[in-house]
Amino acid sequence: CSCQTIGRIWETWVEVIYNKLVGIFEKIPDLPTIQATMPACFAKFPNVRIIIDATEVPVQKPNGVKEQAEFYSYYKSCHTIKFLVCVLPNGSICRVSNAFPGSTTDKELFIASRVLEDLRPGDMIMCDKGFMIADCLPDGITLAVPAGLWGDRKQFTMEEARNSRELSSARVHVERMIGYMKRYKLMGRKIYISELPHISKIVKVISFLVNLQNKKL
Repeated sequence: CSCQTIGRIWETWVEVIYNKLVGIFEKIPDLPTIQATMPACFAKFPNVRIIIDATEVPVQKPNGVKEQAEFYSYYKSCHTIKFLVCVLPNGSICRVSNAFPGSTTDKELFIASRVLEDLRPGDMIMCDKGFMIADCLPDGITLAVPAGLWGDRKQFTMEEARNSRELSSARVHVERMIGYMKRYKLMGRKIYISELPHISKIVKVISFLVNLQNKKL
């Protein structure tokens, strides 16, 4: 069996699994449904509908100078592709964006993922303070982010410190699920340029399998 044949079989099964599971996992339930299974650590954040974070995977160095600049991540100091991962408060992955070049900012990634189309006034998004997305949110959608030290500020207030601890306790859900995704060998190695046309669906299939393994249906 040739490498080309194996490659075609692999691509076919990725397509089959993706088409079978995308309708089950790639949807964000309404807020009352989410609140029915919301863990105790979200008691102070009852309107959180999704927790978001970005993750990067190393990619083979492109040949072109323009492509090299586009895929270079200064955060990782190498060429990468980048995904936005959205997780529900109960710990299940509800959305993974398509792959974007490593130079894409978190804000650009968030906008391009079009996740706002599924949110409604009254919903809250939980994220890290690195997501500078407050100015692109519609009226009625709010952010739950840790406090930051800006300007001349050198210390948090007691309330800010307590709130940041509670946020971190809740945000660990998205970090844990990304960690599960990265246990798959494909996400722990350098992606070949030839794999880029299929990588978005491959990573989404991985997220579906993670949900199944964790029984978050």
